[in-house]
Amino acid sequence: MITLKNKYKGQILNIVGKGPSLRYLKQDPFVFGPIITINHAIMAVEPFNFDDVYSMQKDGGNRRISLSQQDLNPSCEHSGDCGDTCGGMTRPKKATLLVHRHESLFCFPDYKPRFIFDWDILGLPGNENSMIFAIQIGKLFGCTGFRFISFDMHTHGDNRSYIPGSSDEMEPNGYESQVPKIAQYINGFDSTWITPKKEQ
Repeated sequence: MITLKNKYKGQILNIVGKGPSLRYLKQDPFVFGPIITINHAIMAVEPFNFDDVYSMQKDGGNRRISLSQQDLNPSCEHSGDCGDTCGGMTRPKKATLLVHRHESLFCFPDYKPRFIFDWDILGLPGNENSMIFAIQIGKLFGCTGFRFISFDMHTHGDNRSYIPGSSDEMEPNGYESQVPKIAQYINGFDSTWITPKKEQ
């Protein structure tokens, strides 16, 4: 990923999460700059045909050899035969794919364009949640601010996740522990939080 350093210098990074408000997403909340979507959020963003869209598929499929955070082994006995979805991941249609060296290195191996990221290159001491990785990638890009879209747990405590195209029944995601971690990573950066509504 070092090849993307300062590619978007001075721009705002749009980061799209999977909160329930994602089902109401329209083009309005986005500002000029690159976009990083987390896991299934890419399904809601790709139809807009934006440029410079990156699909972070960090977490690895549910068939990889080790799912332990203490033993991050991205190897998978079923590499290449998972189709378009595997565990919490989904293959983008045309966005640039971002995979984690220690969790999803062998997922969607033939997809292009494809970049590999790791905590070392992003200035992290070890593994962290997808949102923090997206923020750090934005810094690598040279971005000077962030627009967080559909991170409902962070804006108003709704801890459910939404998968585009699914029913309105959403399961709690258990991400509450991530909320207090974010402030230190966006300190000193312009940050805006957007929660799409049914009526914009």
